[in-house]
Amino acid sequence: MPSGRDADPRGWIRLVGEYTGLALTLPACGLIGYAIGAALDQHFRTGRVWTLVFLFVGAAAALVEIVRVASRK
Repeated sequence: MPSGRDADPRGWIRLVGEYTGLALTLPACGLIGYAIGAALDQHFRTGRVWTLVFLFVGAAAALVEIVRVASRK
């Protein structure tokens, strides 16, 4: 199995793409959760209840995805 400089020269680009996507997963899921929660709070006039619930659900989903990707490596 080749390693070091003999490895696929495009392999590092693939790794940068994977880790960049992974780094954007947490804020993206949190933002989506926040937006869904804020829309539900506005619709049902419940203050910040759904915003907090969906923010935590988004963060949990992001952490599950990060653990899933990290366990493959």
